[in-house]
Amino acid sequence: MNEEGGKPKPLRKDRRAWGLIGISALIGILIGVVFDEKLWHRQAVWGDVPTWLLAAGAAVTSWYAVRAFSEQHREVAAIEQQVKDGQELAEQQAKLLDLQGQ
Repeated sequence: MNEEGGKPKPLRKDRRAWGLIGISALIGILIGVVFDEKLWHRQAVWGDVPTWLLAAGAAVTSWYAVRAFSEQHREVAAIEQQVKDGQELAEQQAKLLDLQGQ
């Protein structure tokens, strides 16, 4: 949550999300070391190249998705504020009409 207490932070600015990513990567490496002691001394297998390219593409795509969702979150928050302001204005107008009708 942000300092105002109401709305959550975007994921890319949340330290908990980055901590979870780092811990997950570390656990994945440790599991790999346990199952294969020669993890870092492997020959390159050219059949793995497309997999790594797809993984890199997925990482870039997820980065753009997070940016898009963050922008969408800001737009939705702005629309919510506009609706709230419109409701307050309608209430004020109703009170004014009541006063004028008396």
